[in-house]
Amino acid sequence: MVFFALSAYLFGMKWCQNEYDVFDFRGFLKKRCLRIYIPLWLTLPLIISLEYLIKHFVDIKTLLFNIVGLGWAKPFGVAGHLWYITLMMFLYFAFVLSSRIRLDKFRLIYWLLGYVVLLAAYVLGESYFATFSSVAPVITVFLAGLLFFKGDELLEYCSRK
Repeated sequence: MVFFALSAYLFGMKWCQNEYDVFDFRGFLKKRCLRIYIPLWLTLPLIISLEYLIKHFVDIKTLLFNIVGLGWAKPFGVAGHLWYITLMMFLYFAFVLSSRIRLDKFRLIYWLLGYVVLLAAYVLGESYFATFSSVAPVITVFLAGLLFFKGDELLEYCSRK
């Protein structure tokens, strides 16, 4: 969570320094995909070997999902941590989209109200959010967006208090 929050803040700072220029979809995602997928693909043979040694079979659907970075949807038994790749790619798409929508224009009070609504949904919809993997993506995207768009304003507020 800290990694995603810091990444969002740094992307937000870069975005502000570039005078709110829209992220270049192709260039932005190409750089990140190379950084993420090459290590993933180099690691997958080891993970597949371990999966086979432990379970004595490899589910082809799980394999295909993980090759394209969707380990969140179909995790390996020995590498359940690959969910973060799915989340990183989702956040990268969210950054590109958010730079076009300009959610930075929303006042901080609306972000805080959104946080209250999110918390209420978690409390009232407890059965839907019983696992970390069902809670983490929503709260991560929300908090990353908050830091992406309102990081400077939040720091300014904290320094005054």
